[in-house]
Amino acid sequence: MKHMTLKLSMFALALGLIAAFAHSPAMACKKCAKHNTSTEKTDDHGHEHLDEKEGFTTILGPGHTDGWRLGENMKITDDGVLVAGTMDANIPKTLYASHNKVMYNFELRAQVKKEGPKKTNGGFQIRSEVKENGQMAGYQADMGDKYWGRLYDQSRGRGLLGKHEADVNLEKDINWDGWNEYVVKCEGPRIRIWINGKLFTDYTEKDEKFIDSKGVIGLQMHGGPPSIRYYRNIRIKELD
Repeated sequence: MKHMTLKLSMFALALGLIAAFAHSPAMACKKCAKHNTSTEKTDDHGHEHLDEKEGFTTILGPGHTDGWRLGENMKITDDGVLVAGTMDANIPKTLYASHNKVMYNFELRAQVKKEGPKKTNGGFQIRSEVKENGQMAGYQADMGDKYWGRLYDQSRGRGLLGKHEADVNLEKDINWDGWNEYVVKCEGPRIRIWINGKLFTDYTEKDEKFIDSKGVIGLQMHGGPPSIRYYRNIRIKELD
């Protein structure tokens, strides 16, 4: 019986060593390291190669910077992060970066974080158009203060659309000082927004004027006090 116990203990130890080796930094996925530069917990999700199986394509990340038109005080870093805004001065007007791909039905996945006062604002423009002056008009999936995860009708006169889901708790659901997982899904008249795995907004468009509107994706930094919005690992999948 002692021999049997010893064999079982050695077997359990061997399994533990194998598991530890498989998850050691030396064995970490090189592609994960390439596409995720932070060590924060959100990097456990949304890696490009995991989404490839689901048909997603990266449009912003290391080696994926084509198709973007950048506004003032915007840049894309060497590791594929779009930095919008500045902490050195007030931002006199709302800034946009826009991508040139026109879409209607799609799912967008990205990671975002803020720097600066809580009340400052940014967001994802979706199904939008770029004006001659570089401003954008269309739906916006918001990120800032009490508007995280809300849907806003930018520059079209309708303001906020729909409302937060009943169980949304901004203080608990948002990582105010780090990266957040942001998902936007557009299917016909229905637009949904998730943050960190929780559904924040589920809106169905009823105005015939806007139901069939296609458009591009944009990234916003709202005018106001010194502030920055960071966007990275943006992946898109077009839906039927």
